[in-house]
Amino acid sequence: MLERRPEERSSIDAHGIVGAVTVAVIATAMTLLAARLVLLAPVRSIDERVFYRLVPWLQQADWLVGASLFLTDIGSKNIAYNAAAALALYVAIVNRSLRQALLIVATLIGIHGLQWLTFAVADGVVPTEHVVGNAGPFYSGGVVRALVVSGLIAFVFASRFAPRDWRVMWALPLGVGVLEAATRLVLGKHWPLDAVLAIPIGVAVLWSYQQTTVWLDGRDRRSGTLAENSLAKNDRPTGRPSGYSS
Repeated sequence: MLERRPEERSSIDAHGIVGAVTVAVIATAMTLLAARLVLLAPVRSIDERVFYRLVPWLQQADWLVGASLFLTDIGSKNIAYNAAAALALYVAIVNRSLRQALLIVATLIGIHGLQWLTFAVADGVVPTEHVVGNAGPFYSGGVVRALVVSGLIAFVFASRFAPRDWRVMWALPLGVGVLEAATRLVLGKHWPLDAVLAIPIGVAVLWSYQQTTVWLDGRDRRSGTLAENSLAKNDRPTGRPSGYSS
């Protein structure tokens, strides 16, 4: 194997750090943009018209309402956070990866922080008539939690069976996110735009986790390669035949 020069290794590390931070910044920017976008009068008018026409029509199907009542709790704080905590514990004990467990916990803190930031920035300018169901006119936190936590589960277990198949890793969280958004809309818990905007925000958070994981794993592989090369150099023969003495 070819050993990378120190400047090449530092360049790769810097690129990984910049990539992870950039995605995290994008997720934050998208969150704040969504919080402001849904408060614009033209957007609010369209959102309300869609809501009051679509939701009553959807609620005519009793089976759809029943299924939504059953499935919508996937994104609740109790279920999502407990599932993620169990996953972090599994990773720490079974996979023996404390770093990955801490990264999962950090992702949950990031989700909570984004929601807190949204309310801190825009909550003071929300008229009461813009509140629907049990939430204000912001992105759905339940959809973000469901998407991100299901993605964390998919990433942890898919890495064992299909580590290079991104379709396996992303199919579950995207499906769960769309399903959770649909249930929130059917039950009238969120405006349509709130449910839709939560999906790209959740994807950005999950992407940030994935980029950080890939960067850290790559750094470990490079460190392992350097250690192997160093051992190989030390074990090289001196060129003297066995038993030779000067």
